[in-house]
Amino acid sequence: MDALSSCLDDQGHNSFIGIYKHNLKINHLMFADDLLVFGLATNDNACYLKSILNCFADASGLKINPNKSSLIFPKGFTSDNGISSTLGISRIEDYIYYLGLPISTSRLHFAHFQPLLSKISSLLEGWKVKFLSFAGHLQFLKFTIANTIAYWIRGAIIPKACRKAISRICSKFLFFGNINDKKLHLISWKSVVVPKCKGGLGLPSFDLLYHNMACSFIFRMFNHNNLIGAWFRRKYDSPWKSPPMFASKFWKLFCQVAFSMLPSVSLLVHNNCNLSFLWDPWCNAKPIAERFYSNRLNHKPLHVFIRDGQWDLPDYVSREIASDILNTVILGEQPVLSWEGSPKPVAWKLTAKFYDDLDYVDWHKYIWHKGCALQFACFSWMSMLGKLKTADNLAIRGIPVFSGPNLMQVYDALDNCRDFGMMEKQFSFINVAAIIYFLWRERNNRRFANVWRSPNELKAVIIQAIRAKVKRWNCHDVLVFLLEAATSCKWFLAAGGLYLLLEIYFWVSIHVLQDLDFWDDDEPWSTSFQLPWMALGNQALYLSLGRCDGLSSSPQATGVSFAGFWLLAELTPLL
Repeated sequence: MDALSSCLDDQGHNSFIGIYKHNLKINHLMFADDLLVFGLATNDNACYLKSILNCFADASGLKINPNKSSLIFPKGFTSDNGISSTLGISRIEDYIYYLGLPISTSRLHFAHFQPLLSKISSLLEGWKVKFLSFAGHLQFLKFTIANTIAYWIRGAIIPKACRKAISRICSKFLFFGNINDKKLHLISWKSVVVPKCKGGLGLPSFDLLYHNMACSFIFRMFNHNNLIGAWFRRKYDSPWKSPPMFASKFWKLFCQVAFSMLPSVSLLVHNNCNLSFLWDPWCNAKPIAERFYSNRLNHKPLHVFIRDGQWDLPDYVSREIASDILNTVILGEQPVLSWEGSPKPVAWKLTAKFYDDLDYVDWHKYIWHKGCALQFACFSWMSMLGKLKTADNLAIRGIPVFSGPNLMQVYDALDNCRDFGMMEKQFSFINVAAIIYFLWRERNNRRFANVWRSPNELKAVIIQAIRAKVKRWNCHDVLVFLLEAATSCKWFLAAGGLYLLLEIYFWVSIHVLQDLDFWDDDEPWSTSFQLPWMALGNQALYLSLGRCDGLSSSPQATGVSFAGFWLLAELTPLL
C-alpha cells in the first residue's frame, strides 16, 4: 500500500491531480486496506488514476473490487457516467458510510443519522437494561450512550432535530426505563445535562461534547502536525478569523469556540510555529489584522518572518506594530497553544469554562460528597429539584399537608453543626439520602403494587443498606471509634440538627437540639423537642426524639432510642 501511495503522490508528467489549497495538495487517504481518493472530476484525470491502479495491480497482483467501490460527485455534476465508465465503477452514490459515519459532498440531513438513532434505541431497549435501577440508567447513559454520541460528533454535525430525538429517548430511559411510553416527569432534560455543582447529574450535553471536541481539535491543529489541521489553515488561515459564508459547519463551530476560549489561552512564538501572521492573537493577545492589514501579509505564516531566532520584518509594517512584534519573545521548540499554562487542557476545565455562566448550587455538596452512594444520592437530587412529591411540593400544587422543616433545612442544620468534621457530615448526608430512597420506594410499592412493609422491616432494610455502603469507606474504622467513644460518654454535645444513630458497627448522632455548651451533672438541663420530618407523597417520615436508657442512668443524659436501631421511620398516611 505504501507503493500505491507513492504512485499517487508522484508529481511527474501526467500525474493524478488531487485537491489543493495554496501549497498543500491532497489526493488520497489510507486506512488499513481501505483507500479514499480525492481528485479533479475530469475524464483525463480519471484515466491517470486508472493507469496508476493498473500499474499497481500488475506489480503487486492487488486489484480494486468494483462491487465494493463507490463514486461521489459534486452536486449538479453532469459528466459522472463518463468517469464511471473509465474507472469501471458503476456505483454512484450521494453519500457513503465509512467506519459507521456518513460521508457526503452535500449537507447531511436527518435521514443520514438514522443508523445512530437505531443504535441508541437498540441499546436502550436491550433486555439487560430492563433490570437497571435509576442509578444504573444514569451510568448506562454516561458511559455507553455518551461515548457512542461522542464518536459520531467527531465526524459530522448532527442536525438539531436528531439531537432532540436522541435527548427525548434518553430522558425517557433515565426517568422511566422505557423509551416508548409517553409519561410526564417534573425535571427537564436541560436540568439533567449540567454539572453536579450546577444542579444537574453531570451527563454531557450535545453542546458540551461539541465544545470539548472543538477545543481538542484546535489544540491539535496548533501543537501537532496533522493533515486536517494543515488543510483548514491553508483554507481559512485561523480560527480567530471570521469565517466566510461558504465555510463548513465544522469550521464555523471551531471559530465560535476559539473566540470563546481566547481569554483562557495563550500563544507562544518559536522558529517553526505554524501561526498566522495576521489573524492569530499571538501579539499582546490580539491579531495583527485588528490594527494593521496588508494584502502582502495575507496567508503568510509567522515563521517566514523569523530568521536564526530573530525577527526579520518587511519594511511596509508600521513602526508601532513592528515595535510590539520586536518585543515579543521568540522561544525554543515547544507547544504553541496552552490553556492556563498547560499544552494539554483537562476535560473538567473545559467543562467548567463552558458552564461558567450557570449559577453554583450550594446543596450539591450534601448529595454528591465523597462517600455518597449513587443509588441514594439520585433520589436526594430529585427531591431537591422537586421531582419527588414531598410535602412542600404538594403544598405548591394546592394539596393540604402538615407543614414542617424541608429537606434543605435538614441538610443545612447538619452542615452547620460545629462539632462535626467532614467525615461525620458525609455519614449524616448518606443517612438522609438512604432514608429518602427507601421511603420513596415504600411509598410507590404501597400505592401502585399494594405491597406493605412494617416500619420495623423498613428500618432493618435501611440499616443493612447504610451499613453495606459505609463499611467500604476508607475511614470506616476511624468513624466506628469516634462514634463508639461519643455514645459511651454520659454527655452529649448538642449542636442543632437531627439525630440518626446506627448500631452494630457504628453509632452516629446528628443533633437537633439548640446550641448548648457542655453541661455538668449538677446543672439542670431540659429542652423541648420538635419533630423533624419529611413528607413523601401520601406518607410521612417522623424522626422522634426520646429518652435513651442505654447511655446513662443520669436523668440529664438524654438521647434517642429506637429499639436497637435508633432511627424511628414511621410511615403514616397524610391524605
